[in-house]
Amino acid sequence: MIIVTGMHRSGTSLAAQVLQAIGVDFGDPATMYAADDWNANGYLERLDVVDLNSRIITGHERTTSRVTQVRSQLAYLRMPPVATIDEAADAVAREIEMSSALVGSLAVKDPRFCLTYGGWSRHAAVEGLVVALRHPAASVASLRKRNRLPTNIGHRFWRWHMEAILPHIDGGTLLIRQDRLTGPESESEIAHIRAWCAARGIDASGETTDIVDPNLVHHQPDDSAVPPESLNVWRRLVEAATGEA
Repeated sequence: MIIVTGMHRSGTSLAAQVLQAIGVDFGDPATMYAADDWNANGYLERLDVVDLNSRIITGHERTTSRVTQVRSQLAYLRMPPVATIDEAADAVAREIEMSSALVGSLAVKDPRFCLTYGGWSRHAAVEGLVVALRHPAASVASLRKRNRLPTNIGHRFWRWHMEAILPHIDGGTLLIRQDRLTGPESESEIAHIRAWCAARGIDASGETTDIVDPNLVHHQPDDSAVPPESLNVWRRLVEAATGEA
């Protein structure tokens, strides 16, 4: 399986849509969240995987009922320690193994993988990791607009996710920067994605012409709007992606 992740409101859906258009198989759309006004091209998130990740993090499934949805959302915002999440993942190792077998060689996307990737890497057949990156100022502003999450909590939430996935990023990780994918460097960023896919035996010749729309990006990078703790994490991510701070 190929795992696609990144912070919420950070271009994970766009990254997945580009991967799918290029030639990466995400499986049957009937198993996934439906498209909506926030994401007209779809989320490409399997409901069963989202529910398993949600249980690992919060103890509650995310999609099966309104009651469990609310409980999972509240528990999610408490931001349990990653060590606790790792223990919870090990406790359901057999379920992770079964989910991995069901997914097979497909790609699967969920922002929660930032927090649960350690468990999946131990108990699943992970063939590749893709992480979508977006400047924290833009990501947090989008969270505030869509989810009404206060800015200070948004930054804590952003750091919680990105600090958790950072140790798992290595030379084989595909890092997709939303600002480059939707900006003047779009062509080179897509070429970078194609090369990563081709190196894994994926026919990456599909067209992406109708996928990337810069007009859908409403929040821009702004270092001055970011607390030092978030800016430090962002610089480490940029360094991992480009070798430049």
